[in-house]
Amino acid sequence: MGFAFGGIIGHYVEKKSLSDREKAARTMNFKEMAARNSNVITIPYNEIINVVMGKKRMLLAPSIKVETTSADYTFTVMDYNKYKQFQQSIPLILGDKVIVE
Repeated sequence: MGFAFGGIIGHYVEKKSLSDREKAARTMNFKEMAARNSNVITIPYNEIINVVMGKKRMLLAPSIKVETTSADYTFTVMDYNKYKQFQQSIPLILGDKVIVE
């Protein structure tokens, strides 16, 4: 009985927390958030030359290489499920600038 009650409360708290984070994400100003966080890199669309999305190899995590007019960036994705989402969404956003290996 205690496990069931605790599970119901936990489920409610989790849904409420997720709902609050989704509301905050919708109302958040990305430019302000990026300016406060030094780890966020903002690359203007017109500076992007190519985006190369590598595939997962044996034990290596997949990576995304962004070539810009001023520098090249390589991002390693540790969560393979998120990488699958990136492979679907990034080409839709950037179009012909994306190369999927």
